[in-house]
Amino acid sequence: MTFTDTAGRERAVGLDDAGRAALSKARGDQVALVRFLYVDHGGIVRGKSSSLAKLPDRLMTGIGHTLAMMAMSMMDTLQPVDGMGPVGEVRLVPDPSSYVTLPYAPGAGAMLADLVQPDGTPWDGCARTFLKQAVAALAAEGYGLSAAFARASPARGGQPGAVPGDGAGRRVPPRAVGQPGAEADRRPGWQRRALARLALRVGFQWRAGYP
Repeated sequence: MTFTDTAGRERAVGLDDAGRAALSKARGDQVALVRFLYVDHGGIVRGKSSSLAKLPDRLMTGIGHTLAMMAMSMMDTLQPVDGMGPVGEVRLVPDPSSYVTLPYAPGAGAMLADLVQPDGTPWDGCARTFLKQAVAALAAEGYGLSAAFARASPARGGQPGAVPGDGAGRRVPPRAVGQPGAEADRRPGWQRRALARLALRVGFQWRAGYP
């Protein structure tokens, strides 16, 4: 496959071993949508989703993404940042080696993504690219970087052992995925995954959307 860069030149692209492995895993797990995720400058995880049918193409060319998304605040309001207005786009190009099938979102998978220029070159506003450059600079000086994070979820009321975050301290009984009213089908993004499956059944292709 080829795509045209900003200078009008055609560039050939193809799936590598990691891309083929990610695609095989996604197909084997019968996912409907695959999220291409990044972290913006406010620490918010954002991204777009590709259908499984379009995933082979999207692994190579990415998904178009407006520059303005990197100027969004934590309250989802667009801020005035030079070079990050609503005109123009970057590409969300996934790292297939990071692919996982999401256990908490049946029918969905995810990959970390870089934001690159339309011609495939790195974009200065990509936080993941900046981090990789910082790691490489440290390595050049003989240092390594290790990082970790901690996440806490408060529990309100209920008995010891209750599931945190259920709002009432009650355990949620397990139900089969797909069963009407199943908790697993009400997790974030379930509407889009259900719509993608329905579209495939009636012959339409879901190309891309927000996760």
